[in-house]
Amino acid sequence: MRGRGCTAVGLGLALTLLTAFHGAAEEPAVPEIYGPDDLPPAVAGTRRALLSAAQSGDLNDLRAILAQADHFRFSYSVEPGPIDYWEAIRARRGGRPVLRALAQALALPAARTDGGEFVWPYLASLPAQPYAQLAPETAADVSLLMTRDTWDARAAEIGYAGYRVSIAADGTWTGFIAGD
Repeated sequence: MRGRGCTAVGLGLALTLLTAFHGAAEEPAVPEIYGPDDLPPAVAGTRRALLSAAQSGDLNDLRAILAQADHFRFSYSVEPGPIDYWEAIRARRGGRPVLRALAQALALPAARTDGGEFVWPYLASLPAQPYAQLAPETAADVSLLMTRDTWDARAAEIGYAGYRVSIAADGTWTGFIAGD
């Protein structure tokens, strides 16, 4: 009788592990998301300051926040500095404000990276997947930033490549960059 119980428990454990393994392989990992009330105080404060600067409509309002960072990611090319780079983007795109993209990204929840940074929107932490496979809540969030066709044209294969904001756990703004 003793052997049967162990076999049944062992078989049950094996089936549980097999099911868990197959389930993990089929389902994309979903990052833990953080709303404004879930953020550490320093991160929440920087987010509020960035939103305030974005709402001002003046890129120069970001200078004081940028001054706190030792290293800031804003472009994959060599540029003179973030403000100059964003002004150049604004000029090339007929006035499309970079600040609008900043506010849109920060309006969605954040995810936390393995390195401890908070990244907005959390969509940047999702695995690549077609729009049709997104959870309804995620699809609704995507629709705030882009169309279904735009998502499927890039994010379905490489993941979210739009603007993303990163803030370190100590509240230092570490990046605002588009691309993958």
